[in-house]
Amino acid sequence: MSGLREEAVKAVSQAISETDSNLLTAIDSAYDRWQLELDDAKSTARKLLADVLEERETLRNSLASAADLWRILQPSSILADEFSNDDVASELNLINNDAFPASSAQLSAASALQNVTQTLFWAEFIMEAPQALQRATTYLEKVHSDGLDKVVKGSPALLVDAHANLTAAERLRDLILLESPISPDKSNPAQWFSQAVETRDLLENIVLRGIFGNVVQLSQTNPCILVAGARVVESEEAEDDWWKTHIQRNGLEDRRAAVRSFGAHDYKKRALNAIVEALQAQFWQRERELRLFRDELTRKGSETKAVPKYHIHVSSILDWIQQRRSETEIIRRFVTPCLPPSFEVTAVYERELHRQFMRLISQLLHLNKPDGSMYLSESDLIQVTSWYSKYRAEVGEQGENIDCFLSEKDRKRLISALRQHCAQRITSNVSSILSEGDQDTEHAPKHRSLFRQKKMKISKSILSRDDLSEVIMNSVGEQVKRILDLKMRDLDQAIAQVVAEILLDFQTEVRQVIANDKIDTPTEERGIYLCATANHMAKCLEFSEELRDSFIPLGLDHHRPEIEERMESVIEGFRSTASMALHVLIDGIKPTLEAHATRLFAPSTGTEVILDILAVLDDFFSYYEKALLDYHFEYLAIETLKRVVVWYLVPFLRLTHPRLDESGARRFTSLPSFDDQSEDFTGNMLRTVITRRVESTATALTSAAGLASMTGGAVLAHLEKDIENIAAFMAGKVPLHQKKQLKPTLEPLYAIRALYACKTTVSAMAEALREAKVAVDRALRPLWTMEYGAQGQFSLRMAEKIWEARQDISSSSVAEAVNITRISLDRIEPPPTPSRMSSVDDGRVWSSRYSDANGSFSERFMERSGNYNEQNLSSSSLIWTPRSMDLHAGFNRGKKDRRKNT
Repeated sequence: MSGLREEAVKAVSQAISETDSNLLTAIDSAYDRWQLELDDAKSTARKLLADVLEERETLRNSLASAADLWRILQPSSILADEFSNDDVASELNLINNDAFPASSAQLSAASALQNVTQTLFWAEFIMEAPQALQRATTYLEKVHSDGLDKVVKGSPALLVDAHANLTAAERLRDLILLESPISPDKSNPAQWFSQAVETRDLLENIVLRGIFGNVVQLSQTNPCILVAGARVVESEEAEDDWWKTHIQRNGLEDRRAAVRSFGAHDYKKRALNAIVEALQAQFWQRERELRLFRDELTRKGSETKAVPKYHIHVSSILDWIQQRRSETEIIRRFVTPCLPPSFEVTAVYERELHRQFMRLISQLLHLNKPDGSMYLSESDLIQVTSWYSKYRAEVGEQGENIDCFLSEKDRKRLISALRQHCAQRITSNVSSILSEGDQDTEHAPKHRSLFRQKKMKISKSILSRDDLSEVIMNSVGEQVKRILDLKMRDLDQAIAQVVAEILLDFQTEVRQVIANDKIDTPTEERGIYLCATANHMAKCLEFSEELRDSFIPLGLDHHRPEIEERMESVIEGFRSTASMALHVLIDGIKPTLEAHATRLFAPSTGTEVILDILAVLDDFFSYYEKALLDYHFEYLAIETLKRVVVWYLVPFLRLTHPRLDESGARRFTSLPSFDDQSEDFTGNMLRTVITRRVESTATALTSAAGLASMTGGAVLAHLEKDIENIAAFMAGKVPLHQKKQLKPTLEPLYAIRALYACKTTVSAMAEALREAKVAVDRALRPLWTMEYGAQGQFSLRMAEKIWEARQDISSSSVAEAVNITRISLDRIEPPPTPSRMSSVDDGRVWSSRYSDANGSFSERFMERSGNYNEQNLSSSSLIWTPRSMDLHAGFNRGKKDRRKNT
């Protein structure tokens, strides 16, 4: 059974193979047969044309003989010798008037005129013009009545013969007009000249409209007629050249206007125009069928524009355009060989195709609905632009540029429409994701922004979704890739603006959710959505970097800086939003840490306070270590440590308070005890261990009073132990590659320690004081320290208080060191204001675009954790917060900045 199946398969395969072979053989033989017929037609046409040229040369010789005979007779000279011009005119009037008898002079004049008439008879006899013209007229009338498609093989040569006879008659007439001031009339034998004029009009109509107006079809059915038409055009050009030479040789420039008055000047140009007009007629007919003309689309008496009653299928229009493009191959393979190379018919045809294609595209772009919006849908625009881009690329390979055929206004209209449709699609998708399936599609009124069809509303539950960033960015990336694949000039800049606006709006909404977060929000819910938000922002940031890198290579040189700046603002916005979420997360532990910090340096306390703080941080870090990305957790740990460091500095800053005295230490006994408090991080992530916050100035002064009551050695031992405990704890929590952040973060504590441990020389004291002021001032910000009643900066008076606690330093040395430091600090110029894209600490220009040079995203994120862009960070709880900025002012200012950039 299987053997029969194999034999059947082999038989079918062999049959298909033979069929394909026979089909290819038939196609090849048909093409070879057509090629042979074309070569035979060309050969026949050349032979017939040779005969015609030989006959025409004979006619030219006859014409030369007639011209010589005319010069021998010299009728104009006879008239000039006998009479003046006025006399000739008067005598002619007398001859024509039968009422008066003729004198001898009149008879002599009549004899001279008879010589002219006799010359014309001789010319008619020599040329046999009436018979030749009759043959030409009969043939042309038959061709005109039957049509060119009925012209049989070999007959096109008669067209060339008819044209030769008409040209000879025209030349004879013009020669007579040049030699004699008397024009032939109906009574002369040259009355057939008027018949020649009428016949030439018929010939021109056949050649221009009949042949060159239908070159595509004739090239397939009767290419010989094309060869004949081209020969007629070449003959006309040769005749023009002959007349130019004849007029110049005989000095007849003053009578040049009298010759070739009905000739075919610029015959080749008129023939090419006939090809172009025929092509234009096809497009005009198609546009009428589609009702794309403006007068057919506009309702009279109404301000709105009507649209076609039926839907316009853009795909069918583009298919029709492709069919017209296929005719270019017919022109190149079949028409061009039939015409002289000087015609350049392929270039003319393709150039007109470019123009008509772009005009049809322009008509489609100007279709409007009654509400003023574009008639074409997004898919239609994508099809049109995709075709345009592909067509431009194909034509560009041939050295052509079609951008000049599409007006700048229409190109901008196309880009604007794609930009608007892309924005609507992305915004609609993002809004539907953020609204948790809300199907309300009612659009908001139009305003400045084209990108917000629906208000983005984000909830905490949406931010807690694991796939939020992937869904949003896939939606954006899909649309962007679809548009960028079109590779249209200036389109990349428009889409980059769309993406930047939408993503910036998304960031604003996320920040608004974080800003509206209430302090009484359950800690578990707060932790889940804040961790998810930070992770989402990191993924969106990486995707934005990929988008930027895809935009920039496509932009022109003068567009790239603008595109890069817009995308950098998006990238920086995601970084700031992630940092804001982490800082708000840190706010949850703030009351607990703050309550512990108020016990620092208090009487009856020691290094156990730092141990209590580290225990709280241990539980805090253990909970979020798995919930956050690695680099986010590292950032969280470093920023939390920065807060602990600042709280640690508050008692030192309070040393200079005027109300500080020994009685402050006794007021510290009113503080609550921590022995009875329970800490639970399992049920609610973090339950506040202090029932009330101790923020009064008296409490801060009590801690400072405890510090002031201690000796320098005791404070130094306390500091060294606390620094050692902090460093050991953080070294076990922070990953290895970020441990380099520990020392800079603890730098203020090292600086304070140096004040207690520095040598007693003035230079060493001044150096320690200068470093302490720089390190402490860098860590402090007014909004942070003013919350606790501190001054907000390191004062030289504080150093004096510290050194007073040391018994090994004299007051004169203290005064001298302080004076030296004050002078040196006055000479230091203030650092330049950091730009929006620069690092605050080291001033390096930020550019995460070069990921290979700057390392991974986590490294770049952590490198800028301490140098965060202050202008984009708006939480009042941040350590690095600029002067006089609150939460809502930061958001408002960010919006204003984006409006300016836009």
